[in-house]
Amino acid sequence: MVGYGAIMVGMSVFNLVYAILFVLGVMRAASSIHNQLLQSIMRSPISFFDTTSTGRIVNRFSRDIDLIDKEVPFLLSMNLTNIPSMVLLVAVICF
Repeated sequence: MVGYGAIMVGMSVFNLVYAILFVLGVMRAASSIHNQLLQSIMRSPISFFDTTSTGRIVNRFSRDIDLIDKEVPFLLSMNLTNIPSMVLLVAVICF
C-alpha cells in the first residue's frame, strides 16, 4: 500500500512540474512565433501589401495565431501526458 501511495505522490509531483514547464514553454513559443510573424510582415516590401489583402494579413494575426495558441498546446499536452502515464501504469501492473 505504501508503494502505491509513493507512486501517486511521485505522479503528482511530476504532473505539477510538467504543467509549470509546459505553460512556460508554450508561452515562450507563442511569443516567438508572433514576433517572427510580425518581423516578417514589417520587413515585407510594399509590393506585398499591394498584392495581399489586409484581411488576409489580419487573419494571420488573429485566427491562425489563435489556433496555434489554443489547439497545438492542447494536443501536445495530451500526447505528452499519455506517455509518462502509460509508463507508470505498466510499472504499477508489473510490480
